[in-house]
Amino acid sequence: MLKKIYLQLILSLLILLIILFTYFTYFRSDNEINVIEKNDNKILKDTPENLISDLLYQSEDKDGNKYEIKSKDGSIKERPNRILMNNVTATVFLNDGGKILIISNSAIYNSNNNDTLFEGSVKMNYNDHTIKSNYIDLSFEENRAIIYENINYNSNLSKLKADKIIVDFVEKKVKILMNNTNDKVLVKTILKNGNN
Repeated sequence: MLKKIYLQLILSLLILLIILFTYFTYFRSDNEINVIEKNDNKILKDTPENLISDLLYQSEDKDGNKYEIKSKDGSIKERPNRILMNNVTATVFLNDGGKILIISNSAIYNSNNNDTLFEGSVKMNYNDHTIKSNYIDLSFEENRAIIYENINYNSNLSKLKADKIIVDFVEKKVKILMNNTNDKVLVKTILKNGNN
């Protein structure tokens, strides 16, 4: 009788282990992001918004891409995971060695998923490409960036003016759009001695 009970317990544990192994191997998401927060933040004054100086957030995705966002000061708004930052510098360190730099007057940073809305005189640099606009909405959850309002793109080969640029990081596709379908995207090629 005891042998039968022990056998049933062992079989039950074995089934439980197989279920747990299957769950962690096939169903658990690997899109976890590790967040490292700088803990030497200083509270400037005791306000309802909790003003904080010298903010720094760092994270890394499963592919080895790193994201770092810094600001001179910031405050926690209505929701605790939303942080309004001022004088913002963000850097995306790509696993292939590339680096994307974003500078803006302000940003709203979501500390849960790293999504960031950069606002006011936004400038983005990647290699010899520079984009200036009023807004950049960077979403790590949706793997995309939407750049909009007063877009000016410059590289050593061309200049571009448009209303909206959508960058899909997964598909590696870029859509350049105008708000009015009758308007055209303005592209100017820069010629250097007739050779490019």
